[in-house]
Amino acid sequence: MDQRDIDAPVVRRPPVPGHDGASHAEELPFLEPDHAVVRLGQLRHPDDLRVRFRVLRGVEHELPHVLGSYPAYDLGSLAADHRSLRSFVGPTLYSAPREPQKPARPKETDVDFDLNDEQRDLRDAARRYLEREVPIGYARAMMDDERGYRDEVWKQMAEQGWLALPLPAEHDGLGMGPIALSILLAEMGRVVVPGPYLSTVLAGMAIADAGSDDQMRALLPRIASGDLVATVAAGLGDVEELGGHLRGERLFVADGAIAETIVVVAHTSDEESALYICEPSARTPVATMDQTRKLAHLRFDGAPAERLGSSDLSSVHRLLDRASLAIAAESLGGAERVTEMAVEYAKARTQFGRPIGSFQAVKHRAADMLVDVESLRSAVYYAAWAAERALPDASLAISMAKAFAADAYRRVAQSGIQIHGGIGFTWEHDMHLYFKRAKANEVAFGDAAFHRERVARLLRARA
Repeated sequence: MDQRDIDAPVVRRPPVPGHDGASHAEELPFLEPDHAVVRLGQLRHPDDLRVRFRVLRGVEHELPHVLGSYPAYDLGSLAADHRSLRSFVGPTLYSAPREPQKPARPKETDVDFDLNDEQRDLRDAARRYLEREVPIGYARAMMDDERGYRDEVWKQMAEQGWLALPLPAEHDGLGMGPIALSILLAEMGRVVVPGPYLSTVLAGMAIADAGSDDQMRALLPRIASGDLVATVAAGLGDVEELGGHLRGERLFVADGAIAETIVVVAHTSDEESALYICEPSARTPVATMDQTRKLAHLRFDGAPAERLGSSDLSSVHRLLDRASLAIAAESLGGAERVTEMAVEYAKARTQFGRPIGSFQAVKHRAADMLVDVESLRSAVYYAAWAAERALPDASLAISMAKAFAADAYRRVAQSGIQIHGGIGFTWEHDMHLYFKRAKANEVAFGDAAFHRERVARLLRARA
C-alpha cells in the first residue's frame, strides 16, 4: 500500500455528538484490516477544512498540523491511544499494531563473513611472522636483488606450509581452499611481500587442476617443499602451439627470469587454448614501476612443449579466476594497511595547532578510503566463498572483485600519499611501495575494463 489517495467505497458513520455541524456525516475510505497503513482519508468539516493523518502500525504516528479548529476530533489523543482510535473508526477499519516478528533463522546458503577459529589462527600467525621476518623493509631491500627474494625466507614459507596450502593432500599439499589462500595473500599484501610465492602457487594450482598424474607426482611435491620455483605465462603477447612446439612471446611474466617450470597459455591448432609446460627460448628481464615484483619477457622459437594433462579453454578460465582472486586479495591487504598508516599519520601530524585529522577535507578522504577497503573486503571474501563452493556465479564474483580491486587499491594508495603530504612522495617513506604495487596489481591478469567486459559477457550468457 503506497501513500497515494485511494478510490474506495465510503463508509458513513453517525455524526459526532455535541458538534454544531452534527448533520455532516463523516466519510472514511474503506481499508482492509490487514493493511499496514490505516488512513482516515478526508474528514469533511462544515468549513470545508480537510484533516488527514495516517497510522503506521508498530512503526510510527505521523500527524500534520491541523489548520483551524475542530474540537470534536481530538486527533492527538486518538493517535496516541490505539483503543480510542479503534473506537473512533470501528474494528473493520482498524487493527492494532502487530508484535514485531522475530528475524528469520539464517539459511544454510547464507554467507557468514566471520572467520572461523582455524582461519583466524592462520591470519594471526601469518601477520606475526611477516611483521617479524618479512617487514616492509625486506621489500625495500629486495628491490635491487635480481631474484627478488632470499633463500632463508623462501624456506621458512615452505616450512610453515604456505606453498603447500592450496595443493592437494595426496601430493604433499594441505588441501585448503580459496578462502584460506585469500587470507594469507591479504596478509602478504599488508607488507608488500616480494618474491615468487604468488607465481609458484598459481602454477601449482594449474598443475593440480589440469595436470596428468605423472605431472602432478613430479612437480607438486617439489613446489610444496620449496624446491621448485614456477610461474604462469599468460596475458600480453601471443603464443601458438604447432606440432608439440611453441612459437610466440609472453610479456611481463612475473618471475619469468628465474622460474624453473613455466606454465604457458597457448593457442592450439584448432583455435582453442590450453596449458603447456615449456622452457622458453629466451628470457629478458624488464624494469617496471614495482621493483619488488620481477618481470620478464619470454620468447618461444619452436621450443618443445608438454601439454598439461587434458587442459583446454576451461582450464585457462579457471587459471584466470584463481589469479584474479589472488591479486584482489593481495590488494585488499595493501589497501587496508595504507588506510591504517594514513589514519595514524593524520592523528599525529599537527598543523595550525591541531591534528590534521580534525580537518574536514582529511576526514572525508579517510572515510572514502575506509569505504573502499570495506567494500573490497566484502567483494573478495564473497568471491572466495563462491569459488570454494564452486557456485555457478563464482567467475562472475571473481571478476567483479578484481575490477573493483584494480580501482580501489589505486584510489586508496593515492589518498594515502595525499594525506601524508610531502613526505608521502619521498623515497625514504614506504608509501610509494604500496602505490607501485597498486599500479602493478591494477593491470595484472586483466585490468578493470577487461574484467567489467568479462562480467558483461557472463551476464549476457546467463540471460
